[in-house]
Amino acid sequence: QFNYSARQEETGYSVGVNKKSSTGHREMPDNSGFEQLVIFTKINHQLNNNSNLILTLNYNDSDKDSPGMLIDNNSDGDYDDLYESGTPNATMDDLDKNLSIKWIEKKSYTDTAAMIYYNQHENIYDDPDEWGYNGSSRHISNKTGIELNRTNYLEEQTITYGLEVKNNKIDSNENGEHKFLTKAIYFQDEWEVQEPLKITLGLRYDNHEKFGSELSPRFGTVYSLNDNTNMHISVGKAYRTPTFNDLYWPSDFNARIRR
Repeated sequence: QFNYSARQEETGYSVGVNKKSSTGHREMPDNSGFEQLVIFTKINHQLNNNSNLILTLNYNDSDKDSPGMLIDNNSDGDYDDLYESGTPNATMDDLDKNLSIKWIEKKSYTDTAAMIYYNQHENIYDDPDEWGYNGSSRHISNKTGIELNRTNYLEEQTITYGLEVKNNKIDSNENGEHKFLTKAIYFQDEWEVQEPLKITLGLRYDNHEKFGSELSPRFGTVYSLNDNTNMHISVGKAYRTPTFNDLYWPSDFNARIRR
């Protein structure tokens, strides 16, 4: 593991490298090794007394053996048929690449942030002993997004609002090629009604290219009984759409095992 940080005038930067390896813990089959390389870089440039520009780069390469499931068909606790149920030559490789550029401005009564990011995840599963083997299973997913956020600090209220835009895409030899565009806006008001009562009201609007739109409200309150005790009450609604795997992953038995 190696880490280095430094600063020159208005610019600070850090670099980290982490290498891991393991021979694994499984004996039958001996196919549970692991190797990982992580590289992290961050550059923080101070534009003025109130704002910074931050560049972040992440690289994560993980190569794993995939020994398969433990199945004891004889129910004797010895797993003497593991070679039949296991995958002694299978591997799972994951590669993550992340890039983000973020601008932050902090003033007396406002905080503002804007970020552009790109994430890529590549997953490759290969089992040459698989019945009907016709090559590895390969999936590349990409996410590109923009986020804007602002918080206003008033005398008795803290108001936060922003928007998110994401473009999700997958290229897979099993799932096919698909892409979705999602958009969201949100608003939250944290209001100190009267000491010792605070109320939080929030509303989020999501729009999904495939599944349409949804409103998600939330309400919360905090009441301070004394200096050491607070009482919280909250209720809200959440919205989650299916992932690419939820929608398109093949339903055959081998695919379910890989998943």
